[in-house]
Amino acid sequence: MKRLIVWMLMLMMLPVGSAFAKEKDWTIRELYDLYQGQRWQGEYASTRGETVVVDAPIIIPDVDSAPVLRVGDYPILDAALCDAYGTYPRPYRNGVPWARSDDGCTLAMRQYWEFEIPDQYAGKSNFGEEVYLSEEIDWSLHAENNDMTMGEAYELLTARLSDILTAYGSGGIELQLRDAYTMGLYRNKDNKPLVDHRGYGFDLKQMVRGIPALGNAHLTYQHGRMRISYRWESVYDNWINLEMSSPTSYSMSVKLWQEEDCLYEDIPLVPFETGKAVIEKMISDGLIRHIRRVQLGYVAYVEPDHNTKHWILVPTWVVDCDWFPDAKDDFWKEEFENEANPYRRSGAHLLYINAQTGKLLDPMDMSRTRSDAPKIVPWEK
Repeated sequence: MKRLIVWMLMLMMLPVGSAFAKEKDWTIRELYDLYQGQRWQGEYASTRGETVVVDAPIIIPDVDSAPVLRVGDYPILDAALCDAYGTYPRPYRNGVPWARSDDGCTLAMRQYWEFEIPDQYAGKSNFGEEVYLSEEIDWSLHAENNDMTMGEAYELLTARLSDILTAYGSGGIELQLRDAYTMGLYRNKDNKPLVDHRGYGFDLKQMVRGIPALGNAHLTYQHGRMRISYRWESVYDNWINLEMSSPTSYSMSVKLWQEEDCLYEDIPLVPFETGKAVIEKMISDGLIRHIRRVQLGYVAYVEPDHNTKHWILVPTWVVDCDWFPDAKDDFWKEEFENEANPYRRSGAHLLYINAQTGKLLDPMDMSRTRSDAPKIVPWEK
């Protein structure tokens, strides 16, 4: 609190417009103190004749340094470990069981469901219903015909994942919850759930040195959907998706990174206000329709040789929003405007702002160099 008061007094003494000048180097701890509990709130008129109301949290990691790291895929998960934690009750594709290790980096497994699922639906996904951002979750929520609460399901799932990772010998993986949702269990030809019993799902992000890995610069936006910026280079983001219907019916899909090298122990950063003007202009121009959160976290960039077996994690401002390439674009509007899951809407997108310069990474840039790691400016010695 004392540190925050000191910084606020310093800001008040600066001339108007200079409080966030680039020549002021900020540590990530100072940014945490500055933004703790703060929200971006405002109203903007757009060229679409609409008023966009912004009320989004500004989220900063509670850490003392902002390192730049080189990471690679998490080691291969032992197939025997997958088998020990359950496989799908029937082979669902060419005799391949549901429990598997994909390319040495993905754990995807499902225990026996406690109800019968017709063969033609075996291995198909559940479908999401209501989605809640992490800061608005009601942990006492009961999904339809489910005795567990959302909080109980989350505790069971994360404890089970921790047990698996510890049994494998790595453990110590820190996670940050992105959102939670209720889910139905498969649909029939009439688009109705096959089972009235509802479950829970959770999307999480891996924390690396206390900083969440939020996105990948290799991914961009084109015509209402995400695409890789250089299509013949394979690219994967990290993810953690957990779903549970009961204490004995759950699934996990997990891809993790592990640190290989530290390129910079700490780098100077700029406040979000340094790049905020370009986001405000995109709102006014009718390109951004809604903002969910603004967050400082890691974005993965490729190395100079574009070896996508390894990534450079760089602290970056990430704007989680609904963005369209054109103000007239209403792509999939009728189908998705009432979609409960905000991340399935056609405009759902992450915009990346360089946290050292405040420059936006153009979401329409499809060039091969788009995902190159930015030049890092270290602290002056």
